[in-house]
Amino acid sequence: MVPQEYVVRAQPPVLCPGYAILQAIMEKAGQNNWQVSAICVENFNDANYRRLLEDLDRRQEKKFVMDLEAERLSNMLEQIVSVGKHVKGYHYIMANLVSTVSL
Repeated sequence: MVPQEYVVRAQPPVLCPGYAILQAIMEKAGQNNWQVSAICVENFNDANYRRLLEDLDRRQEKKFVMDLEAERLSNMLEQIVSVGKHVKGYHYIMANLVSTVSL
């Protein structure tokens, strides 16, 4: 069974390959009546990551799909631990859905 609520992090839609992936996710979510929130965290620092995680907690969001650049993964994991969102009940899928292909 597919969980009904996800928070999807994606790059901004300005000429970004990740935008096509986000659009496909949003379309599929609509077809299946899933509740999906897309949140761009392009220029976030540690404090902003923590604030975002705390805000999502207030909204009782506990299932996340995150599209992260490899260099941001470690930082995000540190912030998840620092605000205590690494315990039972929280679920994360983290990936780098954007790849660069030389044509």
